[in-house]
Amino acid sequence: MDMTHSSFANPKPAKTRKQVKAKKDRSETAVKQLVRAIVSQRDGDCRFQNLGLGPCSGESEWAHVKKYRRANTRRQPPEQRHKTVGTLMACSRHHDLIDGRQSPRLYLDLGPEGCNGTLVASLGSIKRLVPVVIR
Repeated sequence: MDMTHSSFANPKPAKTRKQVKAKKDRSETAVKQLVRAIVSQRDGDCRFQNLGLGPCSGESEWAHVKKYRRANTRRQPPEQRHKTVGTLMACSRHHDLIDGRQSPRLYLDLGPEGCNGTLVASLGSIKRLVPVVIR
């Protein structure tokens, strides 16, 4: 029986989904590590430390803010998705306040330079300027 022209033979896909995703994840990791290192140097452990917006608590986390949230940037190249303009470092508590997982919500107004410039943070009736501190 000749199997070269069989209707039962299914060609193997060139790359599996697992292989394609792993390659994408590896390329994105390099961009994420670079941007996070720059943001961490810029902001320290928490950008909102000692500003009268409540005490810091929990681990330092990388937060995507406003239009740069990860849900808004899906399927974009890593260079567009992860930028210093749209990310900052915040402790777990302040990150939860920004994302609305705790009350009252911490609202941020980004200037033209985004997170690379001065932010205006509003927590209830409290408003604070959040400057960039060069470390």
